[in-house]
Amino acid sequence: MNAAPGGLILLYHRVATLDTDPQLLAVSPKNFAAQMAVLRELARPASLASIANGDAAAGSVAVTFDDGYEDNLTHAAPVLQRLRIPATVFVATSGVPQAGEFFWDELDRIFLQPNRLPPSLKLHLDGSTHVIETGSDYPLAEWQRHRSWDVTASEDPTPRQRAYRLVCTLVHRATTAERYRAIARIRQWAGLGVSARPTHRMMTADQLRDLSRGGLIDIGAHTVTHPLLSVESPDVQRTEIVQSKSTLESILDRPVTTFSYPFGTRRDYTAETVRIVADAGFEVACSNFPGQIWPGQHRFQLPRVLVRNWPAGEFRERLLRWMAQPAAKETRPARA
Repeated sequence: MNAAPGGLILLYHRVATLDTDPQLLAVSPKNFAAQMAVLRELARPASLASIANGDAAAGSVAVTFDDGYEDNLTHAAPVLQRLRIPATVFVATSGVPQAGEFFWDELDRIFLQPNRLPPSLKLHLDGSTHVIETGSDYPLAEWQRHRSWDVTASEDPTPRQRAYRLVCTLVHRATTAERYRAIARIRQWAGLGVSARPTHRMMTADQLRDLSRGGLIDIGAHTVTHPLLSVESPDVQRTEIVQSKSTLESILDRPVTTFSYPFGTRRDYTAETVRIVADAGFEVACSNFPGQIWPGQHRFQLPRVLVRNWPAGEFRERLLRWMAQPAAKETRPARA
């Protein structure tokens, strides 16, 4: 096996078993434990800092998580600690008070759970008015038939999946201010209040301190509200990036030096974003496009490979394939 010269970074979000997971963010606790056992067997688990600094040997792999869900502490951390696998958890700090859910989760709560909604939603967003049919009733039996649906599916079996897909796309592309207004209108239309389901909670400040205790698991910043940075002004981007860093430093009482871009593809941030992250005092930033780490890699656009809910055998095959690929060429800069 010709392993990557400087290593590989894995991207996780959640370790949980969910009734619905339309964004495919969750790896089950059973599969996560199996994946980490495979990682310990085949690779050299390493910290993100050692890989970013070029100190890691060939075949080194870093584990990272985005968003800051509570299950990173309750389900992922015990496995990582038992196997002594370092990890970095990037936290969007608006979720720390646990007041609500990320927009993709809240839209799941509204559209993809068994309930009754008005038959259509009129949504003003993106300079247009969108009329979205919901099908009104979504009974338990229908929910049970379709609860495994996710956004990678080529078809939408009911109006609820179509509504979820369309509204998620519209809200994702909006600025943070537009997004909050749209979600508030949708919540009011649905007759639902702000709520964080126990299965979708973010970590509290005390839990973040617990997670980082001992030094095996590091905490990094992931903005405040998880915006699409490429559609925000430089001032808004700077506020999101700097405030997330200062909030976490206040909670943890130590410097926070790592960052990951929300969503993280090359469309989701710009060259100006990269400059703001560097100017804010971060030392490393992770993106969300595949690739290996090579000597001299751009420290503020480190590629990561996204991990899904694969059993051990499939994860093993993918990890071997990722580690055997030639070193990636220099990361193209984010668009200006």
